[in-house]
Formats: sequence, C-alpha cells, structure tokens
Amino acid sequence: MNFRKLIDNKELCEVYIENSNGFDVGIIFHENEDSIFVKSYDKQGKFSGYSMYPRDYVSFVAYKTKYIERLNITDLELEQELTFNQWNSREDVFEFLKSNTTFVTVDNYDNEEVACGIIVDYDEDSVTLQAYDEKHKEEDGFVVVNTDNFYVLNFGGNTKERVNDNIA
Repeated sequence: MNFRKLIDNKELCEVYIENSNGFDVGIIFHENEDSIFVKSYDKQGKFSGYSMYPRDYVSFVAYKTKYIERLNITDLELEQELTFNQWNSREDVFEFLKSNTTFVTVDNYDNEEVACGIIVDYDEDSVTLQAYDEKHKEEDGFVVVNTDNFYVLNFGGNTKERVNDNIA
C-alpha cells in the first residue's frame, strides 16, 4: 500500500488494522519499509498520541468520511521534536524512544495489551521494557517482547491515560 499521497496532503484517515474491531483516526505522517506512523486522535477529536503499525497489518485506509468530518479536528501539526525523517527502520524508532525515555504501550496481533513501560534495550527480534504496574506509578520488573508479535506501538500524548482506560 502506498501512503505517500496521504502523508503529503496531511489527510485525516481511518486506519483499519487486521483482526481489529475498530480503527485509529489520525494523520499518517511517516512510512518506512516495515511500518507506518499515525498521529492519533480520540473520539472527541483530541490528540491522543502516536502509533506505529506494521505495514503488513494495515487492511485499508478510509479518508474524507462523515465520521472524520464530525470530529472537527484542527490540530494537524506534528511536534517539532519528532525526528521521524530519520526513522528508516523499527530499530531507529526504538532508539529514539529509548534515548528519550518515552513511555510506550505494546499491543500484540490479537489486539491485546502485552506490556507498557520504557524501552531499556532492543535488538532486531525483541524489545525489553522497564515495566510499570497497572496505575503506572511503580516499576514492576522487566518485560521482553518479540517484535514479530507487535500489532501496534503507542507513544506520546496521553498514552498512560489511554492504557489506564483499557485496564479492567
């Protein structure tokens, strides 16, 4: 799938992912060989963070829909500190997130949260997170996640709050 036109036009999109009942609304702001990157918005049209999706899991993208029009999103600019033009691989993204001690959440291909925390190490097959408890207040050991099982990696915005909303 070619996302260049959507990226160049900063087009608000509905991004549909395999095995998911919903979709992510946002702007696809970057793509590389294995992933796309979305500036995501919640149901109220407010910025909710950034997401990295493996290209292979993107089923389709819709844009100029009635749903998107109703959201009335106006905050389309990207944060200046993002160095996404240098994100040529997943490892580049992992290094950026690690060096900025950015809180992330990882969902697997079954759309279940696998882990949340801060990336402390990575290689081409896995990412190690300093994990946090359900309330994201205390460290809770380390989790190693196989990158082949990444369905989505969320970071920035209100990622911590978004995760808290999903914990039963």
